Amino acid sequence: MSVGKGRHLFAGGNTAYGFHSFFDHIAPIDASRVLIIKGGPGSGKSTLMKWLGEQMQQRGYDVEYFHCSSDAPSLDAIRIPQLEVSVIDGTAPHVIDPKLPNAVDEIVNLGPYCDERGIRPQKETILAAKADASRTFRRAYRLLAAAKDVYELMADINQERFNYGLANEKAARAISSLFGHRPVAADVGRVRHLFAGAITPSGFHHHLPNLMDEIPHKIIVTGSPGTGKSTLVKKVIDAAQERGYDVEAFHCGLDPERLEHAVIPALGCAVITSAGPHTYEPGQATVINMDQCRHPSTVKIHAELLRQTEELLSRILEQALAALAAAKSRHEQLEAIYAPHMDFAGIDSLRPELLRRLLTA
Repeated sequence: MSVGKGRHLFAGGNTAYGFHSFFDHIAPIDASRVLIIKGGPGSGKSTLMKWLGEQMQQRGYDVEYFHCSSDAPSLDAIRIPQLEVSVIDGTAPHVIDPKLPNAVDEIVNLGPYCDERGIRPQKETILAAKADASRTFRRAYRLLAAAKDVYELMADINQERFNYGLANEKAARAISSLFGHRPVAADVGRVRHLFAGAITPSGFHHHLPNLMDEIPHKIIVTGSPGTGKSTLVKKVIDAAQERGYDVEAFHCGLDPERLEHAVIPALGCAVITSAGPHTYEPGQATVINMDQCRHPSTVKIHAELLRQTEELLSRILEQALAALAAAKSRHEQLEAIYAPHMDFAGIDSLRPELLRRLLTA
């Protein structure tokens, strides 16, 4: 039996609007089984999900691994598409509760495996660490909001005397190359909203090679802020949906209102934005350069202002990353408090039964 493939992505992100969740898009509405794991910091939720994912891959199933935007190596969820089963961390900041209790959704509570006698005496320390982490996250989110404002300033500059007609032509050609003369369908396709990358305490992380390398037909969209990359991607998503195709819509990690990538699985095609900090260079692809829609005089006249603004954006993002790193260190303090009082052997004993539930959904 061949080993299944692993697909890596994010369902939540640290954004200019705070923590933004697409957790509702991990499991589809017609899922067979969803296990929702509840447990405190350091209780082994991510380790448990990694083990289940590896076991499913060993049995030949493809697995989607949803990484944590506040600790990229850790997991927030896994999904096995062939069986339509998922395991999701249901604790804050992405609190998940059962939608169809026992019919589809089940809670796996790791609370009983924690010795509260060792935790209760440290209540005040825990409260202080949580409050400090919350303050630090708020600081990070304010800085990310400031970064978004600076990005939008760059976009406004680039849009001076912008050639919107040429931008529309580029989008129309992209849609034509993807869909040809395929007609509008009676039933619209579904859109699944996700993140391909995230702003994390250790920097900007994305999984574009893992997500996109094996897709046969790729269109790469390049360009500066404000040159219509997100608009082009949205037009492709709308066109696919109108023609009845399901689409994976990947949003910007800084501003989730902006779209960055689109994958249309049924057609084996993708539209991918390649711009810092998530550049992507595939072997073969059609490239659409949206900078060609900028007016040459705008670039020349505002070159120094754009350079200064880009430097300001970089400095603000550096401070935001430092704040996220500080928040992560507070969370690690909480994990260090809880972990010594966890019965990890007891949690490990759950593994075979949880695996069986996934395989027999």
